[in-house]
Amino acid sequence: MENTAEFLIRAMINSETSKSMQGKKPTHRIPRSQLIQIHDRQYSYENDCQPLVAHERITSFVYSPCTQPLSYLQRISLTDLVLETVHRGKYLLLRTIVHPKKIVEIKTVVKDPNGDVEVLELYNQNPNRSHKDIIPNDSIMILKEPYYKISAQGGTSLRCDHPTDLIFLDANNSMVQDLTWKTGTPRIHKILTAAEYKTLGNDYFKKRKFYEAIKAYSDGISSSEISDPEISLLKLNRSQAHLKVHHFEGALSDCQNILKNDPNNIKALYRCAKAFYGLENYDEALVQVKKLLKIDLKNVDGQRELTSIVTRIEKKGKGRYNFNQMIEEAKKSSTPRLDNTSYVGPVQITEVSYI
Repeated sequence: MENTAEFLIRAMINSETSKSMQGKKPTHRIPRSQLIQIHDRQYSYENDCQPLVAHERITSFVYSPCTQPLSYLQRISLTDLVLETVHRGKYLLLRTIVHPKKIVEIKTVVKDPNGDVEVLELYNQNPNRSHKDIIPNDSIMILKEPYYKISAQGGTSLRCDHPTDLIFLDANNSMVQDLTWKTGTPRIHKILTAAEYKTLGNDYFKKRKFYEAIKAYSDGISSSEISDPEISLLKLNRSQAHLKVHHFEGALSDCQNILKNDPNNIKALYRCAKAFYGLENYDEALVQVKKLLKIDLKNVDGQRELTSIVTRIEKKGKGRYNFNQMIEEAKKSSTPRLDNTSYVGPVQITEVSYI
């Protein structure tokens, strides 16, 4: 087994090789069948050897995410890529052809419409989601401003460090519908109505598959021939799913959108308060819950939330904590997430002299 010294030496050699190949196309591409065979062998190892041991990773190059809208980017093919380069202003249209595996990164094999193939490595993905749910086989996606590199094993791969650089598409998307894939055709999924997407999202929510629920509700919102009331209902449901995964900004955006047209929507006011609470903006949370209780004074959820908010404001302003209670709460879980806030103050900014 490779020791640390050997690993570091190999990493340095690989780094020098990478520098010499920067801006050049690879001299050799691994054929599709061999690439799949290598991946399947590693995938089988993953299934047979649980739990997996994390492998070391050395990052010698850091790049920023794409900040351009997709409409500003130009589509390219895998054969257009050059090594050790972030292809600014470009994007790839890809489709996975294997089931993903995970060691540190999520690894899969993708192809473009021309039939060319490459390894895709995803980093910094949500650790609470299964890699099989993040990028299942036969997924169609856009990789914005792709980074093409020499892998630690000496081969080539696409590396994506930023989740926002990856956009997943449905096979019914207009960008995909008229596209011809040289090898194989993506499965065409039945186009659902907004009501059917809502039902699908609700089913996922009941199974606690909140990310899948968010996607289903989002697909419903994007569907054609949808009424304004249906959009509001889907956003209301999506806001609850966002809260479950602590996507407080997403929940807040959905609720505020609903409240523009329906300012007395009890559920939207409550979830808006919850979102502000999650963002530790307790003053705004208090405003929302007071609006709710003005409409429905006996609302149990609103009364409970009011108590929590007032308690948090006191802790934030005065730093009063019940540490014994916090200890007891922490004992209830191996990974406790205590509902508390930070106390900062009093703080005075002043100049200090150096000793």
